[in-house]
Amino acid sequence: MKRLFMLFAALSLLYVVNAQETIGNLFKEMPDSVLPTLTRNNRLDLLDFWEAKMRAEITNKFERSSELETLSTDSMLIRMNEASDVSFLLLDLAEPVDSSMQVICMVHTYHLAFDKGEERTITYYSAKWRKLSTAPKLSEKSEKRVKKLPSSTILKEDNSLLEKPLIL
Repeated sequence: MKRLFMLFAALSLLYVVNAQETIGNLFKEMPDSVLPTLTRNNRLDLLDFWEAKMRAEITNKFERSSELETLSTDSMLIRMNEASDVSFLLLDLAEPVDSSMQVICMVHTYHLAFDKGEERTITYYSAKWRKLSTAPKLSEKSEKRVKKLPSSTILKEDNSLLEKPLIL
């Protein structure tokens, strides 16, 4: 009976650990349509170079250099080119979306010419990469993380400007 209980406990722990995705694993499965500049092979190469502790830089579809600059379990920052960066944040939810308690927040940063600042747009995706039309109900911790993001000034969207570094 004791062995059966230990086996059940170990399997339960394994299930809980596997239930939490990492942003790297989700990035591997991201459809090309979400970020058309990077192919699946580009994304896999970026992650492989990072894991090998090499400079994670590739040539993207537009023959420009893109580099993975920061990666953690719940966030990443990619310099797409001289004019833009893309960050991904994995946020916890208060209510499930597509049977998951996590959502992906993609923040695209555009560097304005002549040192006029930066503009950002935020898009939310389910863990299955379904674009969400409205902001999801985030957990309290994730809500605080997102509230640190200042609002837009130029694009007039309700979800834009951030301050570097993006990884919060």
